[in-house]
Amino acid sequence: MTRHPPSPRELALWSALGVLALGVGWQLVATRLGPLLMATPLQTLRALLALVGSAAFLHHAAASLLRVACGVGLGIALGLLLGLLIACQGLSCT
Repeated sequence: MTRHPPSPRELALWSALGVLALGVGWQLVATRLGPLLMATPLQTLRALLALVGSAAFLHHAAASLLRVACGVGLGIALGLLLGLLIACQGLSCT
């Protein structure tokens, strides 16, 4: 029995259900732990919206993006180097 690939509507539905489940789980855990240990999704969204327009937010977001880019670049470089070393095992690579 063969299965057909999911339609775009099915994919959108499953994606929305996944996001909803994540939000509900986050809310339940945050409610259980209390505001001292974990903020709820709504509290987090309110804080994010309050910070988005500030210069400090943009500065810190740019710094975080730079760290991510450096990490990805380092990972690519090391992966390429290791891949070449592994490919040359047993071969006469010079």
